[in-house]
Amino acid sequence: MLAGRYFCVAVPPPPFSWNRFLGRKSAARQGLGRSSEKWRSRVRRRARPWLGLGLGQGAREVLVSPEGDGGSRMRPALGLERRVLPPLRNTVICTFRFRGGREDGRGGQERVRWNSAGPRAARSEPDVLRPRVRAGVGAGEAPLRGGRAGLDLGVGDCGRRVWGLGEVVQRSWPDGHWLVRTAEGFSWSRAAGSGLRSFLEGEIGARKLSALSRRSRKGRSLLVLRQGLPKMCVRAHSTSSNTILFLALTITIIQALTPSHYLTQRDIERLKSSLNQPFSDLETAFYSIVGLSKLGAQVPDVKQACTFIKSNLNPNSLDSLFYAAQSSQLLSGCEISISNETKDLLHAAVSEDSSVSQIYHAVGALNGFGLPLASQEALSALIARLSKEETVLATIQALQTASYLSQQADLSGIVEEIEDLVARLDDLGGVYLQFEEGLEPTALFVAATYQLSDHVGTEPPFKEDQVIQLVNAVFSKKNFDSLSEAFSVAAAAAAFSQNRYHLPLVIVAEGSASVSHQQPVLRLQVTNVMSQFLAHASVTLERAKSTSTKNTVLQQTSFTPSGDGFELNFMNAKPASGYYDFSIRVEGDSRYIANVVELKVKVSTEVGITNVDLSTVDKDQSIAPKTTRVAYPAKGKGSFTVDSHQNFALSFQLVDVNTGAELTPHQTFVRLHNQKTGQEVVFVAEPDSKNVYKFELDTSERKSEFDSASGTYTLYLIIGDATLENPILWNVADVVIKFPEEDAPSTILSKNLFTPKQEIQHLFREPEKRPPTVVSNTFTALILSPLLLLFILWIRLGANISNFTFAPSTIIFHLGHAAMLGLMYVYWTQLNMFQTLKYLAILGSITFLAGNRMLAYKAVKRATQ
Repeated sequence: MLAGRYFCVAVPPPPFSWNRFLGRKSAARQGLGRSSEKWRSRVRRRARPWLGLGLGQGAREVLVSPEGDGGSRMRPALGLERRVLPPLRNTVICTFRFRGGREDGRGGQERVRWNSAGPRAARSEPDVLRPRVRAGVGAGEAPLRGGRAGLDLGVGDCGRRVWGLGEVVQRSWPDGHWLVRTAEGFSWSRAAGSGLRSFLEGEIGARKLSALSRRSRKGRSLLVLRQGLPKMCVRAHSTSSNTILFLALTITIIQALTPSHYLTQRDIERLKSSLNQPFSDLETAFYSIVGLSKLGAQVPDVKQACTFIKSNLNPNSLDSLFYAAQSSQLLSGCEISISNETKDLLHAAVSEDSSVSQIYHAVGALNGFGLPLASQEALSALIARLSKEETVLATIQALQTASYLSQQADLSGIVEEIEDLVARLDDLGGVYLQFEEGLEPTALFVAATYQLSDHVGTEPPFKEDQVIQLVNAVFSKKNFDSLSEAFSVAAAAAAFSQNRYHLPLVIVAEGSASVSHQQPVLRLQVTNVMSQFLAHASVTLERAKSTSTKNTVLQQTSFTPSGDGFELNFMNAKPASGYYDFSIRVEGDSRYIANVVELKVKVSTEVGITNVDLSTVDKDQSIAPKTTRVAYPAKGKGSFTVDSHQNFALSFQLVDVNTGAELTPHQTFVRLHNQKTGQEVVFVAEPDSKNVYKFELDTSERKSEFDSASGTYTLYLIIGDATLENPILWNVADVVIKFPEEDAPSTILSKNLFTPKQEIQHLFREPEKRPPTVVSNTFTALILSPLLLLFILWIRLGANISNFTFAPSTIIFHLGHAAMLGLMYVYWTQLNMFQTLKYLAILGSITFLAGNRMLAYKAVKRATQ
């Protein structure tokens, strides 16, 4: 007999709802759970992922009713096991063993099938040895906190199930290999969401992991989990060990995200323009007035707006009252009187019979008008209704409603819904985080979350990366489809900028991230997502490292506040030209998020050309080289003559004009341009070990590149680089190049790549001569002679048209036939094949139907005769 305790979490796949199944007041009435008030209160708080079914300290005892009598015969059981039957998607099989055996004294197990109608006994089977179910948070351990969105990976029954993820379709003992087919709508980004890290580190501890990977099969994610299992999971017998299964994940450390989308001043003005629209009803007035207030603005005519609200208010509509109340309190001097009947209407709407939207509008109206409100009763009605409406929008409205209630009420049950919504967000490429419903619900969720968190004094369950992903998702769209969408973005912008917990930063260079000796100051803008300057921030350059050499040239240097930005004279560190990786940290407020950024800064300079020597060298060295020095930017005097017995050489150095340091730009070319033909030949000049650039032209070896075209060539030197402020195109000198006459081409064509090429003249075959007119006319007469013969025979013998009827089908058939003959003539004279086929299809169809009708009529007539 195995001495141990079992527990499980039964989470059927959708559309099964445990909230509707268990009810709100007492889960014991359905035959589940313990009778303790702690467990029942947890059910009332809608802790959906696990419902407290024997988890944590409750694992010692679970009450069930095997006869399915609704809980009248509750008996303690030692545990439950979850299994999903493929044919019955809404059915969960729970196997348990009674403490002390069956009523007849024999030890055994009894299986109960749970469905939406309640439990019913399935069958009994002999007791079997089962491993002790203490993996994860077994008996005696603290209940799992924040175990939402499938974060209880491998908890329960030694990892036989992965609750919140899906059904284990393959398991290999004893190495602990799991293949999990996830449930419909499962998102790994949600499963690895806000509570996963704290759960692993705090509840279980990150240990004993060998691998975690994902695959895809038949449209569903397949998670492959491998971990070391405790010995108790692979033995037939076990003792009351306190061994706990540890799970760990390989966490890839990635660079922290920074906002890639935010509201610039231009975006703010565009958003204000979208909100500042003429009022058509109270809803549009609400969006405009409240939306503009979120951006720190107001409608142009406050008095006219107040008059519009009063004239369009419907005291019998909750929506109208809500919009009027929330809008009027933002307009100075706009007071709206409310009758007692309207007050009664608002209080009556705060009940379990109303929808979440109605409760939200009623509570918001009461708050806006400054009327008294029973917060605890409103909270109870809201929780009860929210258990029946589980949509994203309904939950967001519940968060907004809770922010209007008194802080004395127990709002923890509503605050927990924030974590549920975070788990339902979709991660798009690690950059965006949003609901599948789109931008508007995502922005409203952000605004509602921070509004409620500020109200109750609890930090939202957002990671820093998730905050940045939400920022990117909300502000990625600059043009809005509706007024409500613009309002939601304005509300989210205000929430990101004015909450008590998270303040995402936007750290960008003012203009281009470039400094030079003429402009040595790097200027940064440090703002919130609404481009509002943060004057109390302190900006520090932690290090500036050269991209090419990896050497650190400056570190731990503070930026100086200046106007609406921060400045740093980076050129005081005397950096060489090139690119530098800046690591910048912003401090001054514990709320800052994305306060460490990596910025690539370019140091520009001016290039100078020195020691420019032009020389001609005799190949057999019988004559001393002739060298001429040319000073930039002047052109060399005279011309240099080179023939096939000589080489032409050019050498020079490139230096930084400001520091005198040697430079090696990315682009250094020598171009020779034939002044007569326009032919161009370009060569690359490369530096030697001493950074001296040399170019040598052997005319006998390079004659093919010049097509052996002798003549005067203009020598250009081209210097370019992204870090140069003065790229150079210098006409150095004229060089006369002489190739042997026997190699000279008969025709010299220009090879200038930037001139139009010569036009190619095509010669087509001439058409054949037409036959004489006499031959054509004779052939035409021969073709028409049978028709002439037909008319002659009709005249002499007579035409038999006695059977011709003037029925519509007969007339249409003959007209259609004549039209097709006429179409052939038109095809010969005017139409092409495709046009003819189109008309022929129409005429042929009509002629076919009419002819078929005519023949049928003649057959019937012949049969009657």
